[in-house]
Amino acid sequence: MKKFNLLGVLFLFFTLNLAAQQQKGTVKGSILDNANNEALIGASIFVEKTNVGATADIDGNFSFNLEFGVYNLVVSYVGFQKQVLSNIKVEAGGVTPLEIRMISDQNVLTEVVVKTVVQKKSVGSLMMLQQKTPSFVTGISSDDMKKSPDRTTSDVLKRVSGTTIQDNKFVIIRGLADRYNTALINGLALPSTEPDRKAFAFDIFPSGLLDNLIIYKTATPDLPGEFAGGVILLNTKEVPEEGFTTFTIGSSYNSQTTGKIFQQSERGKFDWLGFDDGTRALPKSFPSVLEDNKDSYAYSKTLTNDWKINRIAAMRPAQNYQFAMARRTSIAGRDFGMIGAITYNNTPKVQFNERNDFNVDKSQLFAYQDIINKENTSAGVLLNFAYYINPLNKIQFNNTYTNNADQQLTLREGFQYDAGRNDKAYSFFFANTSLLSNQLIGEHALKEGKMKIKWGLAHNNVDRTVPSYRRVLYSKPIDDAEASYLAFIPDGTPSPNYAGRFYGKQNEKNYTLDVPVF
Repeated sequence: MKKFNLLGVLFLFFTLNLAAQQQKGTVKGSILDNANNEALIGASIFVEKTNVGATADIDGNFSFNLEFGVYNLVVSYVGFQKQVLSNIKVEAGGVTPLEIRMISDQNVLTEVVVKTVVQKKSVGSLMMLQQKTPSFVTGISSDDMKKSPDRTTSDVLKRVSGTTIQDNKFVIIRGLADRYNTALINGLALPSTEPDRKAFAFDIFPSGLLDNLIIYKTATPDLPGEFAGGVILLNTKEVPEEGFTTFTIGSSYNSQTTGKIFQQSERGKFDWLGFDDGTRALPKSFPSVLEDNKDSYAYSKTLTNDWKINRIAAMRPAQNYQFAMARRTSIAGRDFGMIGAITYNNTPKVQFNERNDFNVDKSQLFAYQDIINKENTSAGVLLNFAYYINPLNKIQFNNTYTNNADQQLTLREGFQYDAGRNDKAYSFFFANTSLLSNQLIGEHALKEGKMKIKWGLAHNNVDRTVPSYRRVLYSKPIDDAEASYLAFIPDGTPSPNYAGRFYGKQNEKNYTLDVPVF
């Protein structure tokens, strides 16, 4: 009996609901722009003086129900004239179709001009460049660099798709070696840092001095034509809209180095800055050319005895510092700005390598174990100025100095099977590379900003010094356990790989003038 009463109630409910729906009609249609027939997404249509109505969907369509009767409907959309549709009749159970065309209201919005400066360090500016440039472009912004532990440009390049880093400094793009690539700073060419190859060592440049790093992989008329892999563009920090002062400190921990034994050669008092203080230099009395080989022994005794190895019981963690400051003022009624930055990074690292070589018959030639104690020191100074002649003309004077030093002590032990020797070898390496870049750049907008001219004048100076790269090899027979290790210097075939010193110095100056050609 209860079940029968429940069914009756449900039947009565659906009957009354159907009857109520039959008393309503449907108003549906579309809202379009009268000028171009485009859908006006989000346009509103409501019954006058009520909240009953709907909004247009992504296709400009709408639909809602009303009880039968006659209504006034109000249609509105931002930037268009409001329309009132009078005496719209809605029939019970019927559909009232409407196609509404809106007319733009010229008095609502005439023109809004927003003026600002594109911040190259932001992720958004890099995405905008990728969308608008006709070239295939990839890169990384300063905002992303801050989120990573990378402290040199070579470390940053490892994170860019399509690039790999060789020897932790040279870039390979799409599998093409460094000589097929071109490096620019603020749009002007950089010279090679290497004495025997066309390549730029990106570990010389601290990432803290950059607004962004961009790689162009296809040619366009505004790029140099001497590349097949890519063009790496380094954009240094520009003067921002507002002044600021920041100071950051960072550190990192290496499980193989921090708190562990670290070995290093004799150091100079400026090694912590990445400069040799002359400790490793050749004596001033040393001749540039030896007239007689008999004198070589006498002059060799004038060289410093710097083969000592120092041991640090517990090595400190890596450390990095950065100070940056920007200011804006007015000179002769024109905006003038400057930005300066100083960065410093020191990273020690211990690396363990194993080297083996075999003959075709699988017999072993040698087996070596290397302990490599590395220390990298990089520092950079940036000082850029900008003078705004007027909103359409700007002059920039950019100055950057960077210095990078690599110290490496290698201790090798192992067996030279084909020669029947036990070997112990030591290698003391120090290299210092510095870059000084000065640029004068002008930017001028013509025809009310519809055309832009950019010119530049640059001076670059690269110095690379390798003072007293020392190597020595000691050996003893494999089958004589009681024998002592002796310096290995083959008769008649002297080689610096066994016992010798190497001194190298390179300097290259580069002048660039870049002007538009019409």
